[in-house]
Amino acid sequence: MRHITEEELIEFLESGALEEELQSHLEECEACQQLKSELEVVMTTMSGIGHKPVPDLVQLDIAQAVAEEIAKENNRGGFQIWYVAAAVALLVVGFFAGKFSVDDRSGEILALQSQVDVLKEVSLMNTLKTSTASERLQVVNQIETGTSKSSTKLLNSLFLTLNTDESPNVRYAAAQALARFIDEEDARLRMAESLEEQTDPLIQISLISILTEAQEKHAIRPLKKILDQDSINIEVKKQAKIALEILT
Repeated sequence: MRHITEEELIEFLESGALEEELQSHLEECEACQQLKSELEVVMTTMSGIGHKPVPDLVQLDIAQAVAEEIAKENNRGGFQIWYVAAAVALLVVGFFAGKFSVDDRSGEILALQSQVDVLKEVSLMNTLKTSTASERLQVVNQIETGTSKSSTKLLNSLFLTLNTDESPNVRYAAAQALARFIDEEDARLRMAESLEEQTDPLIQISLISILTEAQEKHAIRPLKKILDQDSINIEVKKQAKIALEILT
């Protein structure tokens, strides 16, 4: 008897329907039971994230601008301005990080963590909530439950998504999934390398915040590169400057 596929398990978790033969196999197969448990956690987590409200910290006019740009983006191609709007909304909190002294490391790190939370909640207005379960799982495929220890296969899958997926929303979700493994040196190094290649302001700010919270010194080079490039979004440069003050 073959193992149950992810697609079949996703359909089962969403609809409750599963062929009798597969149901019998699931009751006896530990591997399929484990995969089912992992999928349940991922789907529950992503569903919960997708319904988070926009925080009060985000000014109404900026949140409205983001929503309007999202609506426009559904009807046109080209550069997605709402990402920059989300980055600006992030700076409602990020502005205060710049007011801390360089020696006040703990305060700045807390502020940057707050930025990650605000960025997540604003960007997720248009991320994942309308995606199918299988699409969400492309970003966080096989996240292991109950442990921060990753596998090489999992990291490779997430980094491939972060660096190559055509959807900025999916790339952002991959970055947030990778933040779970920030205690691992390989994950931090590869995130720093990815930052050097990213061009989307939302992804850049997300990676800057995650790497700075982790005090990752390998982020210094891509941060300096960001500051040296005239083409980089000004809000990204502001966050890069704050991060360099913390890391150097």
